[in-house]
Amino acid sequence: MKQDGIPSVKGELREVSVLFADIEGFTTVSEKLDPESTVACLNRLFSKVNSVIFSERGTINKYIGDAVMAFWGAPQTNEKHAASSCSAALGMLVATEQNAKEGLRLRIGIATGEALIGNVGDERFSDYTVMGDRVNFASRLEGLTRKYGVSVLVSERTAKIVGKDFLLREIDSVKVKGKVRAEKIYELMKRDGDASIDDRRLARRHERALSSYRSGDFDAARKEFAKNAAFGDLPAKVFMDRMDGWNGSPPKGFDGSYSFDSK
Repeated sequence: MKQDGIPSVKGELREVSVLFADIEGFTTVSEKLDPESTVACLNRLFSKVNSVIFSERGTINKYIGDAVMAFWGAPQTNEKHAASSCSAALGMLVATEQNAKEGLRLRIGIATGEALIGNVGDERFSDYTVMGDRVNFASRLEGLTRKYGVSVLVSERTAKIVGKDFLLREIDSVKVKGKVRAEKIYELMKRDGDASIDDRRLARRHERALSSYRSGDFDAARKEFAKNAAFGDLPAKVFMDRMDGWNGSPPKGFDGSYSFDSK
């Protein structure tokens, strides 16, 4: 109501930031609850998540079981949609800290890019939504958080836009299922002002390790990854286990990226 004109709900292409958040551990917890308690538990957690999304001017698109999809940049114009989505992700983690201690941990994926936005359906039922490659990639990123043991993964475009305001580290270059081209993915660690010296050191060691890994200097990569692994860093352990599985010889055609055959 504050902006001039009515936001368009017709089909249009626009750059947006899309977020998927899933509750890891919900299936296990729900098995111990009756249906009424399960819904009540889910609603309490989503209430916290929703409050953060709304406070960051996000649009909740839909709930998918124990997951939520939201986006920034439509229908309201928001030039800082990438930063808003990242702020929301970190805020959601803070808001659900107690839930995480109880076994319900949020896993979040964010991707920024051009998407098709509009009402999809017919006169009987329609849904205002976003569609496109970046939407699918945001969902894939949420799934990959479990592979690397991190809470939030973002796309390269997102990382480039918000890099001055948040501490991020490039985690890997991946080819997700159904994609031929590898894409760099980043962990959203903290707001830049909240990052400690140890956080920055961990990020720099991972950067050095990743550089050695991609150049084929696996001994140097292992030494740097081992330093982070000593502090319980899960991505470092992922890379060490990956290299162990190669038995000293990387896969044929190794280009520094890693392919995932499942979602």
